[in-house]
Amino acid sequence: MNTTIMLFLVQDGITNGAIYALLGLALVLVFAVTRVILIPQGEFVTYGALTYASLSSGQMPGTARLAVAMGIVALGLDLFAARRSLHLRLVGRAFAVNIVLPVAVFVLTYWLAGRHPPIAVNVALSLLIVAAIGVFLYRIAFQPLAHTSVLVLLIASVGCHLALQGFGLVFFGAEGQRGSTIADTAFSLGPLRFTGQSLAVYAITAGFIVALWLFFDLGNPDRADHHLILRHRIPDRPERLYCRDHRRPRQLSADSGRGAGGRHGGSLLLVLCQQLQGGHRVHADSSGSGAALAGRARGRRRKGLRAMRQRLPIIVFALVVAAIPFIPGVPPFWIVLLDNIGLAALVAMGLVLLTGVGGLTSFGQAAFCGFGAYTTAVLTTAYGVSPWLTLPLSLAVSGFAAVLLGLVTVRLSGHYLPLGTIAWGLGLFYLFSKLEFLGRNDGISAIPPLSIGPLRMIDPGAIYFAIWIAVLLCALLTMNLLDSRTGRAIRALRRGHIAAEAFGVQTPRAKLLVFIYAAVLAGLSGWLYAHFQRAANPTPFGAQAGIEYLFIAVVGGAGYVWGGVLGAAIVVILREILQSYLPYIFHGEGQLETIVFGILLVLLLQLAPTGVWPWLMARLPLKHKRKRPDTSLALPSRPKAVAASAVLLRLDQARKQFGGVLAVNNVSFDVQSREIVALIGPNGAGKSTTFNLITGVL
Repeated sequence: MNTTIMLFLVQDGITNGAIYALLGLALVLVFAVTRVILIPQGEFVTYGALTYASLSSGQMPGTARLAVAMGIVALGLDLFAARRSLHLRLVGRAFAVNIVLPVAVFVLTYWLAGRHPPIAVNVALSLLIVAAIGVFLYRIAFQPLAHTSVLVLLIASVGCHLALQGFGLVFFGAEGQRGSTIADTAFSLGPLRFTGQSLAVYAITAGFIVALWLFFDLGNPDRADHHLILRHRIPDRPERLYCRDHRRPRQLSADSGRGAGGRHGGSLLLVLCQQLQGGHRVHADSSGSGAALAGRARGRRRKGLRAMRQRLPIIVFALVVAAIPFIPGVPPFWIVLLDNIGLAALVAMGLVLLTGVGGLTSFGQAAFCGFGAYTTAVLTTAYGVSPWLTLPLSLAVSGFAAVLLGLVTVRLSGHYLPLGTIAWGLGLFYLFSKLEFLGRNDGISAIPPLSIGPLRMIDPGAIYFAIWIAVLLCALLTMNLLDSRTGRAIRALRRGHIAAEAFGVQTPRAKLLVFIYAAVLAGLSGWLYAHFQRAANPTPFGAQAGIEYLFIAVVGGAGYVWGGVLGAAIVVILREILQSYLPYIFHGEGQLETIVFGILLVLLLQLAPTGVWPWLMARLPLKHKRKRPDTSLALPSRPKAVAASAVLLRLDQARKQFGGVLAVNNVSFDVQSREIVALIGPNGAGKSTTFNLITGVL
């Protein structure tokens, strides 16, 4: 490479980097304000370019019609949200923003199409159309989900990406268009040639960066001081306090005799001591021991009945699943569909534990399916190993890969974690397609089926039972894990590692454990998939499959084991229906199945933000009856504490530095008795760090 080629590459990199800088600014601003990781940002870029190209060639862009249609939907949502307090002014404002504005832009675009207006007019119209689509997209898709988690917003963002991608293919086709340049001028500087187009890119990027810096750094007069402290005196405590603990149906009393209250107090004391100290250190009062033992026996019987009632739906579900293949007239395709649902449900259960319970978002679970599938494919075809003997080896390989990847991945947090899983998911997908002994892109075929004696599970109806037995066993194991001490540690991860570590949870170990468990379930799904399809290639283990698995977990209910099964059924059946019937109805035009799938995904999330499974459970007529606390009982009043001024907490010259970032700089204050002290400051001012310094976490 000579100097001239290097300079050309540097120039091209700077020009493309300026464009990506604008995209980065947009993504950062959107995430900082709305918590939305705007995956459709690429569609906005495409819409802007192709809208400008259509206007330059004298055509009417389809994005103008899309803006009008989205405005009509936004108007309906605004009127529905304000249906209880509608008045003429509100309706008029909503009509002006959602209807008048996009219709005016549409009429202007229609009038200018074919008249070849100046380039500046085409640029302004393109920006106006795309900006209107962005406003309506937020109102339709994201504003109803503003109270939900970042994960739900991320899945909704992916759904919007699918829908807008399909609309783009319908409006502009797959070939694209060419637009006229903004400026035709050019000049040379040594071996380099600078065009007016590239100079315009540099100027616009620099102008936006400076304008945004001035707006956010200098135009905000409400910035809080770093050390602003508010003090508020605690009012006199109320005269009477009421007991709201349903475990104490009687007013607390110092009497621990043989009466009813004393027996209840002894039983309660025994339970509390067991929970806090352990049963081997309990020394209950002998006067209440008989009632305590009887109460414990009754508790065990109630617990057994409760467990039986909880297991009854699982037993009924297992019987229904087992009976489906024996129903006369069931099409074989339905059995294949149920097999695919079971395979997807296994991966979704791992994501329920990893993402919904543990709070670790992963887009790379499909790669662990690939480890399980390729392990059994290589061993059975190249070495003649029995498929059943490859099962533990497939799970071991998936688990070992999870250990290697998890040691790096679980150290990430925030949006870096899902980005990291996307990175190694893509890397493993390309690794599967390049290795010779894995068959490269063609994969491995002629994998032997599972067999038990003379029974060979070649037919989808035969392997159906193996798949769903695995689903039921994994569901029971996952529920037992969540109810264990380890499961409680995993649940604590979702609220942050500091609180979990304060209660003795080893967060790196817990994160790695749940990561390995989810990978093992995905490996089991891959092992079954290989013997179900009797072939393995890289396509089912790519990034697209990983995104779909996360869809399944979130749609079904990311925090519910059976939500993974329900989500698998919804997504697999919905995708099959759309792919089979929409092209038949509309004669295969465009990407209508992608559009409808993305729209339905967003609608499902808006209908049930926490998942379809909890939404259904909340609407069942049979609900678990909870014992309501008795709020009519009052605690005896106590004398007021003598008001005395005393320093309860004093902080003197607290300081904390993370590398080159000074988070807390010599903060000092004190807290007097009967006083509330509030530390106020903007994001990043060091409030949480100061609190962690006080509590000893840092």
